[in-house]
Amino acid sequence: MQVQKYPKNPILTPILKEGNFEKCSVYNPGAIVKDDKVFLFYRAEAKHKNYISRIGLAISKNGFKFERYSKNPIIEEDKKLRIEVKRM
Repeated sequence: MQVQKYPKNPILTPILKEGNFEKCSVYNPGAIVKDDKVFLFYRAEAKHKNYISRIGLAISKNGFKFERYSKNPIIEEDKKLRIEVKRM
């Protein structure tokens, strides 16, 4: 199998609208293929100040053109379960 970089990268970019949970960045995607659809889970940040990320979902029929799930983010910050991670 030969892998080629998709010429229209990036497949997913931040929505720069004020108040959007992914205004600043989208990264760390992971994909699952089920029922002939690609489900792309990704981390996103609204701002880099506190590095609080949330999890979003985008869905595709062909693996290249994704539509964001209308109820994003699918995983929000939970202040009761917040864990501080020291960045190196």
